[in-house]
Amino acid sequence: MNIKNALLNFSKENIGNLSSIYKWPINLDHLPIKLNINGDDSYEKNIDLRFQLHSSYLDSKTFEEKYSLIKWYIYNWGGVKTNNQETLELYTSSSPQELIDRGSQGIASWSKALSIINPIEYAIYDARVAMSINALQIIHNVDSHEYYPPLLSRNKTINSCKEQLKTTVKQWKKAKDTEFYQNYLNLLKEVANDLGNNATHHDIEMLLFAYAEELAMLAANHQNNLS
Repeated sequence: MNIKNALLNFSKENIGNLSSIYKWPINLDHLPIKLNINGDDSYEKNIDLRFQLHSSYLDSKTFEEKYSLIKWYIYNWGGVKTNNQETLELYTSSSPQELIDRGSQGIASWSKALSIINPIEYAIYDARVAMSINALQIIHNVDSHEYYPPLLSRNKTINSCKEQLKTTVKQWKKAKDTEFYQNYLNLLKEVANDLGNNATHHDIEMLLFAYAEELAMLAANHQNNLS
């Protein structure tokens, strides 16, 4: 089994749970524009938010307007508080390719920016998503492991499991730091296409996000049983 089939099988088994398992609160306080978010659950509301912010970004007439949207999505919605103003301005002024060329540096932030700049093309890559992709490869013992850079998480379970798995993961085949994000996008899109039923790369991203703790613990237990 390769990584794509591992993720496809996981997605087939769990896509029906996405509306109930994906939980990420939306607090519109400090949002610089007025939005009415539609949806019956957290999943639908977050998809709608992403695309409404995209529309507002396209309608923005000034750099300041674009900056305020990107800052809100990273800082307020995403809860990433470590970026200074200069960094957030860089994420606003850079082209998508310039951000991708930064590699894993700041990816949990700049991929959020890209996901509202062009949600048709881009998706978020963060600590939870990274953990899930690597965990699935361990759980299913895929034929050719592919290294997706683990990131520091605010979640204690994910950080603990990341430490347990790091020696194994570091041995895997590594893409260039400037290429793995595109590989990630291609993987999500291929799986979504094979899944059908109007699934999108956002759905796969959100599945990986939602199941991160469960997959992390399964991978850690699987590795412990092998040792």
